[in-house]
Amino acid sequence: MRNRFLNVFLVIFPSCLGDCVQDSIDVLVLDCILEGYDVSKGPETDSLVNVSMFVESIASSEETSLDYSFRIQLIHHYIDERLQYDPGNNSVLQGLNAWYHLHRIWRPFVLVIENRNILDFNPADDTMRVWPTGLVEYTRSLDLDLSCRTLLDVFPFDFPVCMMTMTVSGFSENDVKLNWTDKDLPMMSTFFYNAYPVRYTLSACRPEEVDVYNATCLKSMILFTRDRGSYWVTVFIPGFILVTSSFMAFWVSIRCVPPRAMIGMTNRLTFLSAASSFRNQLPMVSNLEALNIWDSVSILFIYVSLLELIIVDHLQRHPRDGQETDSEFRRRELQRADLTHWDRFCLYFRKPNAEIGADIDAWCRGVFPVLYFFFIIGYFITFHGHYGYNTDYTYDTFEALIS
Repeated sequence: MRNRFLNVFLVIFPSCLGDCVQDSIDVLVLDCILEGYDVSKGPETDSLVNVSMFVESIASSEETSLDYSFRIQLIHHYIDERLQYDPGNNSVLQGLNAWYHLHRIWRPFVLVIENRNILDFNPADDTMRVWPTGLVEYTRSLDLDLSCRTLLDVFPFDFPVCMMTMTVSGFSENDVKLNWTDKDLPMMSTFFYNAYPVRYTLSACRPEEVDVYNATCLKSMILFTRDRGSYWVTVFIPGFILVTSSFMAFWVSIRCVPPRAMIGMTNRLTFLSAASSFRNQLPMVSNLEALNIWDSVSILFIYVSLLELIIVDHLQRHPRDGQETDSEFRRRELQRADLTHWDRFCLYFRKPNAEIGADIDAWCRGVFPVLYFFFIIGYFITFHGHYGYNTDYTYDTFEALIS
């Protein structure tokens, strides 16, 4: 009751405050300070705004998506000498809680150029404290939806990169200057969903960007990695199983054509369906080099396995004219001791078609798995070994855009 009476008394008789002294409640002190204050004008002498950023959460709707949602806090520190006041007899200096006066105090509205949504300037989540020296500590929460970038030619061994360009709305470079308080980006308590940051950079904009925006601006770049385990489960292991399953047909008797044809056709259709379903989740671009190589070579092995069945079955069912005579001629010629390698190669085609088909089948049982094995080794050494762990390749590529 006493405090309520005191507040009413001070409102009715503000002259009792004398100068703006921090001996009463914050609201009344700020009412005194803001008499004649022009909120449309920035600080008169020092226009430097020091900014630091804290990331509260990062989320992506899908593992393959390049759309990331950020919730960040921007902490602004700047001097507004018009807000200076006498701390009075307070032994411990503490700032004034200026939340109720946010609409009456000048504050920089920092915009993120890459944000796809219109920023909401609702001050419900904002905080502000004013210190006796005129120092203003203003904290603002922002929800950002960014379309990030990546090097799609090495997908899924790439590292998505999200860039933020922050500028002050309504003020030129001469009016307000932005500066990073420090180059650290704390993420210890950040919530992540389908987002795995590994590196970041905080820097100032290049001079040409300042000229374009006609305002000072800051840059931040966050480098993410992907959950490679999900791609092993959805792309590489299923592809490996389907290709090697097509090789199993070589071990089925050539006389069992329907089962072998069923194995080849089922693997081919299943692989095409799975690849198409996965690609529907990706951007419609043509430079998915790593993924194109994997899909192309895999479907080629499956197709050639099916083609081999057609060739061998044709040889089994269609003996050529005079092959009995050719077999007798070949038997006599092989008894000669002066045969060259070329002679033996030519004599091989004098064998009956059925024997040639059986030899092709036996040859494919060993050659196809070996070729595919070497392809897998080369593929993962090139893309997973070189690009999958080398963040410098992507980092340097995009860092050149902000340096």
